[in-house]
Amino acid sequence: MALRSGRIVQAMAQSWPEAQRFLRQYGTISGGQPKYAVTCPGQGSSGGGLLAPFKKFQHHFQQLLEAVDEQLQENFSKHLIDHGAHEEWMGRTSNSQPAILTTTYVIHEILRKEYGIDLSQHAAIKYMLGHSLGQYTAMALTGVIDLAPAVSLVRKRGLLMERIAESRDYDLIAVLFRSSAYDEVLLACQKANVLANINSYDQLVLSGTRAHIDETIRAINSPKKKILKKVSLAQKVPFHNEVLRPIEAELGSFAPVPREGSKPIIANLTGSVETRDILSSSIQSISRPVRWTESVEYALQHDATSFINLGPDTVLQNINTKFTPNNVSISDPYAMDQFARSFSSSTDGA
Repeated sequence: MALRSGRIVQAMAQSWPEAQRFLRQYGTISGGQPKYAVTCPGQGSSGGGLLAPFKKFQHHFQQLLEAVDEQLQENFSKHLIDHGAHEEWMGRTSNSQPAILTTTYVIHEILRKEYGIDLSQHAAIKYMLGHSLGQYTAMALTGVIDLAPAVSLVRKRGLLMERIAESRDYDLIAVLFRSSAYDEVLLACQKANVLANINSYDQLVLSGTRAHIDETIRAINSPKKKILKKVSLAQKVPFHNEVLRPIEAELGSFAPVPREGSKPIIANLTGSVETRDILSSSIQSISRPVRWTESVEYALQHDATSFINLGPDTVLQNINTKFTPNNVSISDPYAMDQFARSFSSSTDGA
């Protein structure tokens, strides 16, 4: 059964017992051991020295960093390990994309080696999904592609995007509104060809030229204001906009041959499990919106009860909490330790 606009949001706004009853009605809480979907972040997660908090575990992942440096033919990993001013470096999407993918992959490697938890193989994990860039991380974690070619692929993805972005004054803007206005705002953004991410029933991300986005927002807010807040995001690339369609073929020619993954991946392109070729689906989604709301609801309607948000920052946890309170991030060593303890106790025998 498809969940209509705002129903999950409304249920989560009530008490947790009421939310539990709501979710059980749709088959998403079994009352037994939890079943998880693992999410991987996109470029909303950024900042320099992403792996600096994990330095004490470097013996677990040094070989991975060396492999990434060799693949990219530069000392890429120093920007991940060292504290310091990396904002300008991370401001380039050709750097931030491989940086976030590598960091998320390394965090999982630490979890695997330090705590013996392999999310890519564990029976309690039902799905993997990633937000935009995060879908490439999900492919690397599940073995669809190896880490080194995945890093090369997203570096190329970023370079191609930068080439397009140089030609116009592009912007990326998150807009927030009441869930009751969702259908109207969504339709207007679709018609204006500025829709990049459908994050939740009260948040979209728009991409395109700054002038066109501003014009679209003004039209939506006339005669009655519907968009309550807008936030200009750091990256000035028209992510998931049709202007990026010309780079899809070139990126596809650069892609490695995919393998069957260890877990089903819910695709940004369709909001459901991709049963044919998740790598091709990922490349096609470059110029099409991220259907995150549908992706999260698909997981909840198909046996997942909880989300594990793996990777730097807590952006996805903030979004996914709008759908279910069963939601935890593994973004720093303390959070990882707390997760490992609770996960091991809740999945004994899984």
